[in-house]
Amino acid sequence: MRNCNILLCALAVLAVSACADKARISGTVAGVPEKNIIVKQLDVNVYSILDTVKTDAKGAFKYNVKVKKGQPEFVYLFYGNTRIAGLLLEKGEKAVVTADTLGNYSVTGSDGSAKLAEIEKSYNSFMKEIVSESGDNAAMVKTYVDYYRKCVKYVLANQHSLTVIPVLYQRMSDVSPVFSQPTDAILFKNTADTLKTVYPDSRYVKA
Repeated sequence: MRNCNILLCALAVLAVSACADKARISGTVAGVPEKNIIVKQLDVNVYSILDTVKTDAKGAFKYNVKVKKGQPEFVYLFYGNTRIAGLLLEKGEKAVVTADTLGNYSVTGSDGSAKLAEIEKSYNSFMKEIVSESGDNAAMVKTYVDYYRKCVKYVLANQHSLTVIPVLYQRMSDVSPVFSQPTDAILFKNTADTLKTVYPDSRYVKA
């Protein structure tokens, strides 16, 4: 009987530990009552579908994502083919998302996700400005240089945060990365070395 009790306690501890390895996403997507939201996880450089969740009559939803300690996960929400929100989730976080179907969103309850939302907002504004300046090379160069410097400043100030990874890999087109200067290799290396000290088990850092 004693051995049985010990076994049951051990199983209970394992069950609690397994359940604790997660983060919770809840939120509302405007204009999509009782519609499907696709939850995808970034698997280094490709998306893998985790699940599809259905919103209620008010566009609200909830979902739990498996997240291990010290291994934050990049998770993205899609409505059809449109990416409507991006999150960087730590174990135990409870992220609350407010989004629409155009890619405008905000996040509370998750520091990394809130930063990621601001990064994506800044990047989208930059891309719109570049497109609007098409044909005016001087204006495009100035916009690019200003944004590039802003990104470098962010990376240098946040080298302990995984949010620098999507910043470093932003692109203006398939053949035009934002970070394309010869000296950027040093920035990449220093950032990777710093992240290894904080998140040695992260697959994103290893990659």
